[in-house]
Amino acid sequence: MQDNTGKNSKPKVAIVLSTYNGEKYLRELLESLLNQTYPNIKIYIRDDGSKDRTKEILREYCKKKNIELFFGENVGFVNSFFSLLKKCTDEEYFFFCDQDDIWLPDKVQNAVEVLKQRKNNIPILYFCNYDFYDSNMNFIGHNKVNPSLLGFENSLFDSVVFGFSVAINRKCYDMLIEKTPKHSCSHDMYAYLLSTAFGEVVFDERIGVKYRRHSGNVSPSGMGFLRLQIWRIKNIYLNDYFSKVKSQLKEFENLYKDDLDIGKSRMLKLFTEDKFNIKSYLIKIFYPKRFRQKLPDELFLRAMFVLKKL
Repeated sequence: MQDNTGKNSKPKVAIVLSTYNGEKYLRELLESLLNQTYPNIKIYIRDDGSKDRTKEILREYCKKKNIELFFGENVGFVNSFFSLLKKCTDEEYFFFCDQDDIWLPDKVQNAVEVLKQRKNNIPILYFCNYDFYDSNMNFIGHNKVNPSLLGFENSLFDSVVFGFSVAINRKCYDMLIEKTPKHSCSHDMYAYLLSTAFGEVVFDERIGVKYRRHSGNVSPSGMGFLRLQIWRIKNIYLNDYFSKVKSQLKEFENLYKDDLDIGKSRMLKLFTEDKFNIKSYLIKIFYPKRFRQKLPDELFLRAMFVLKKL
């Protein structure tokens, strides 16, 4: 492939969006994508079997240039996203996208400027900062990230990166396509895990997205204390969330066991071994580095270690 990352060039960019029953906020999102200041963008969209007017809206916007549209049966947002990612062609950078947010006009431009300065032979994941808004786009608050806690340990259990804020380079894309996971909790969390294992994660403090919080959101980010506890009970206890995380880590270990360095391999083994090991049990409980960004989340996770949930 020709190197399109020269200083004065405009590398090709793909924006990858999976939709499902998103008629309420979809137009605002699409308009913000089409109003990006960066010129060399192609938008890939797959609808995951919507039952509302989402398909009608997408067909309307598909008449505009640089949008490629696919329809499919409902396979869930993770499988839908990975299948769509494989439809991309010769782009250099790939932006994950959700159906209900608003991108600021310079979001893509800012990300490309940062990514062009990074190596292209290792997987790079970039993510920008964002502000929280309610369903009517009234400002709620500013997201806070502790960059010192970003890394492999953090990627095991913390979805600190969210799809709408993420861009990856071609190397990360190629690795995702070459060994697409079957047990991923989410495409963004998996790309974060991959990049911390073999490459680099870059956090941009500049705001790139107005993140809309509403009743249909999948992630818990930005929830109030009470709603967060309800989410935890529903997703962690009732839906056995940590078993899904463990499946993701086991598959990642199996796919890359010959490529991981010793330290990361040992770290993974702490959480993927099936037999109880008192040494591993104590190491997890008293591990000196934080796994989660927020202290309450960290304490909750350590409690799960104590209870042998992980």
